[in-house]
Amino acid sequence: MMKFSGGWKINAEEFEKNGIIEIRTTNQWFFHHGFPDPNKFIPFWFAVTKMALMKRRKGCRVFVDTARFFEQGYSNEFISYESALDNKFNIPLTLICAYQSKDIRRFTKQRLGALHRHHNVVWV
Repeated sequence: MMKFSGGWKINAEEFEKNGIIEIRTTNQWFFHHGFPDPNKFIPFWFAVTKMALMKRRKGCRVFVDTARFFEQGYSNEFISYESALDNKFNIPLTLICAYQSKDIRRFTKQRLGALHRHHNVVWV
């Protein structure tokens, strides 16, 4: 049971068991077949969202911790991957990517510009 500052008690295991949430590591979600190929991953996002809609959900919300990409030396590849994705999908999908400040500080102006161009909102 997780307890958040607002006093909410969340039973993540129960939500996962009932198919309300899915918790995967970066390796499980992205690296299980090597580095993610945007040409294969874009249809994947559509399929995941379609499955959620079939389960009578309103869409998908995905939180991505990007640290593993940087730890494994895939920072350039990850920015290229993210640049291949639209900043808005025409499906009910929200992707939130969390970067560590140490990784953001190493970005060139071009990389940071790509991040801003290919994300709907960027907080630094």
